[in-house]
Amino acid sequence: MLAESLLKQTSVIVWPQAYAIVKAKNYMPGALAMISDRQELTVVIDENKIVSDAVIELSRGWKLLTFDVVLPLEMVGFWTMVSTILSQGGVSLFAISSFSKDHVLVKQRELDSAVRLLGDHGCNIDLRNFE
Repeated sequence: MLAESLLKQTSVIVWPQAYAIVKAKNYMPGALAMISDRQELTVVIDENKIVSDAVIELSRGWKLLTFDVVLPLEMVGFWTMVSTILSQGGVSLFAISSFSKDHVLVKQRELDSAVRLLGDHGCNIDLRNFE
């Protein structure tokens, strides 16, 4: 299975910043991601960069894990594997995909479990950003 073999070759970068997921009134400079649909704007942002006047609702205490592998846009099953691995360990997630990278946010209190679970499934965990 291609997705499984790619997962085992993937480095997962664990970023040191704490992130917030914000339901916002407008865009925030420096955001990691902004997702706008017809009903709301969601901003994922370093907690130190939150523009408080733009906040409608927020959830703090998320840690960012980046899957450092370029996945074909047609890839089937990669996110299913990641979400299954994490959910079986009781870890909730918020997934973000860009054109060439995939990311997952997990609650700070679940970070150790997420790292252990992904490592147990062959991912190389990259903590160099914590040094």
